[in-house]
Amino acid sequence: MQHLCWLAIVSLLLGGCAGGGSNGDDGGMNDGTDGTDRTDWPGGDEFCPVVNYSAFEAGQRVSAYDLANLNRNFPGKKNGFFTQRLAHVYFDQVVRKADYIIDLHGGGNIMALAPMAIYREIGDRRGVAISLTNQGNISCKLGEYSEARQMLQVGLQVAREINDLFNTVYALYFLGDVALGVEEYEEAGEHYRAALRMARQIRSIPLVLACLFGVATVLAKVGGQEKAVEVLALIPEHPSSIRETIAGAERLFAEIESQLPAQVMAEALERGKAREFEEVVEELLAEA
Repeated sequence: MQHLCWLAIVSLLLGGCAGGGSNGDDGGMNDGTDGTDRTDWPGGDEFCPVVNYSAFEAGQRVSAYDLANLNRNFPGKKNGFFTQRLAHVYFDQVVRKADYIIDLHGGGNIMALAPMAIYREIGDRRGVAISLTNQGNISCKLGEYSEARQMLQVGLQVAREINDLFNTVYALYFLGDVALGVEEYEEAGEHYRAALRMARQIRSIPLVLACLFGVATVLAKVGGQEKAVEVLALIPEHPSSIRETIAGAERLFAEIESQLPAQVMAEALERGKAREFEEVVEELLAEA
């Protein structure tokens, strides 16, 4: 005896995780009404043109509430900061109900040179700073350190001139990455600590944690593995840690673990877990 089983397939089309890339938003807003008769289809289609409304409204990649990137925070945390909670609710109540997901992305309004030319033309200096900073970061990841440093230094200068603290943090942090890439560890530490100070000033805990990871990376490179472990101990369990920072911390943990005796590693980890977050930040800034 044959059994016929209809599988009710639900597909989800979403866009607007990062507000700076309008391609996905445009695609999601086209709600699929292309004339296809779907009345006899089991399951159904769900459309979510904009997931991250605050970022979409501001035309930027991060939420205006906590300066965090939703696209880097899935599956989220129920009791985390705003972006983590948004990721948790969306993932739990929407994504889990879908059998197939189409997630539309674009490079974003700050990830191309053409918008930067437009920003210059219309006198949007913040747009210029953002574009230079992001292009510098891309060049750094490609190993083009000289070009990256040049763009980031100009981006940093513009951000400082217009008092754009948020992009000042990013430019400083990426300059730390560049210095780290060319093994100029003292300079890298200076940039990471300057970014840490500014991130603390604008009260962006996710950025503070990212800067702590940067400082810990430098410490590990110059023989301060135990202290690096103490700093890293704050990152994985902190409710404001984003996925990228946690992943970086875990990789560095593994690297240091291969260099230190197990007992020394365990003791450093326990010392770090026992310390207060603000105390560690203060100590690292005092060393700058």
